[in-house]
This record gives sequence, structure tokens and C-alpha cells, in this order.
Amino acid sequence: IPGVYRNRAVLGMLPAALGQARFSDDPRTPLVDSTTLTVFGVESDTVFVEQLICNGQPLVLDGRPYGASFLWEDGSTGPLLTVSSAGEYQLAVFDGCQPSFVFFTVVEGDFIEARFPDDKVSIHLGEEYRIEPILSNSGDTLIIGWNDPLGNSLSCTDCLTPTAKPLDHTLYTLRVSNGLCADTALLTFLVDKSRRIYAPTAFSPNGDGRNDYFFLQSPDFGILRSLSVFDRWGNQVFHSTEAALNEASSGWDGQVRGKPAAAGPYLWTAEIEFIGEIREVFAREVNLVR
Repeated sequence: IPGVYRNRAVLGMLPAALGQARFSDDPRTPLVDSTTLTVFGVESDTVFVEQLICNGQPLVLDGRPYGASFLWEDGSTGPLLTVSSAGEYQLAVFDGCQPSFVFFTVVEGDFIEARFPDDKVSIHLGEEYRIEPILSNSGDTLIIGWNDPLGNSLSCTDCLTPTAKPLDHTLYTLRVSNGLCADTALLTFLVDKSRRIYAPTAFSPNGDGRNDYFFLQSPDFGILRSLSVFDRWGNQVFHSTEAALNEASSGWDGQVRGKPAAAGPYLWTAEIEFIGEIREVFAREVNLVR
């Protein structure tokens, strides 16, 4: 402790014949000339730093803003110390001869975690998919943000369960925060761009309400730009344009100029425009059964 101190020894119970001057190492020996000691304190700065650790993730404590050389309480001498749990961590820093002390208080933030049941989702082009992440949050606040690389393929970017309709493979990033801690989760969408067309190989236009029409079906969004049917000699017996898929009324009813067509094989061709302004031509055979 800084201050001024004096030393004096005392020696007693001696015979008078010994006189007044004596050498002695007894701490009780009287000393005429006292020794004065002045103790000077060393100036030092103490810094207290509080930092947050989240979800058990490593946290790096940085001593560089406080000095040029370092000594952590665990004996390490680098400027950085990586910790993985809450607690008190002490650092002595030196800049020339003046030591300083930094006390890091690491506190645990409110836990938050986001994840998906699967990190990959496969859909067909044009399909929608409702995203349902699994969320754990011990905080009172929830802030949600989605990164939509395609720009408009999510129904919302600030809700927890958006509906996705991507037109291409994409990687969505979900970031959640409770104001203290945050977490991110990644979800990959794989988009199958093959076009699916279902056409009957036979139909029976006999008015019984079953298979009375030849028409094209598809679960993929598209417009039937044209549909033509030809007999075995190449004569066109049916033609329609700008019709709808999946509707019997847009197909052939088995009539040729108002009369029942003959039973047998017929060739059909169709041009369909799918989502994304992609057009494809299909050609197959269908049997008319009487």
C-alpha cells in the first residue's frame, strides 16, 4: 500500500554495565536513528467488459484494444482467447511498464435455434410448398427474416411459415433473432422442370359418361395452344386452339363433321405452353373404341 513507514527496534532487560550503545538484531532493540521507507504505488487501469455468448457458440475475447502484450489467467499470452461458456475471464495487459487489467464478464444470452426437418425439398416446376421450420426460443422477442434469391418466390419474408414457389433450384436462408441472440438455417429447393402430360391411349365416345372425350391432362400449369387429331390417312378430324388442360370439353368428342368417327387408331399432336413461356410439342396415338 503506498505511504511512509518508519522502523524502530527495542532491546530491554540489559545490565547497566553494558552501557548505552550496543549492536543487536533483536527487533526490540532501541534505535536512535530511525529508517524511513517511502512506498510508491504503481498506477494501473482496470477495465470491465461484458460480452454475450449465444447457443454455446465459441466467443473470441480480444485484448488488442487494451495493450501491446498480454497474459491471460490461464497462462496464454496471445491477444485473443476463445471461450465457450459464460463466466469471468481476467487479462493483464502491458504497454511499456504500466500494467492494466481487463475483466471480461461473459453472460449467456437467451437461447434461440431454427432448423428444418430436412435440408432439401424436391418439387415439380409450378408446385407450391409450405415451409415449416422448427423453432426454439427462450426469449420474449422474435424477429424473422428470409433471404429470397429469386426475388418473388416466397409468399412473405418476415413470417415463420411462408409458401415457396421457386421456378429454379434455390437456397433459402432463414434468420431468427430474439434481440440478444440469433440463428440461421438453410433450406435447398430442387426443382424438377420436366413436363408431365397424361393422355389416354383409348377412349369410347358412347355417351355412357365414362371416357367419352379424348383430352390432355397435366398437373403442371400450362395452356393448350393447339390440339389436332388425324385419321390413318392423314386427314384432320379435329382441331382446337387456346384450350384448357384437364377439361374434357376442350378435347375431341369422337365426332367428325357431326357424325361418329370410325373406330380405330388416330394420331394426335399438341402444342402446350408451360409456365415460364416454354412451349413443347407432343405427338402420340389414341384408339377410338366403339
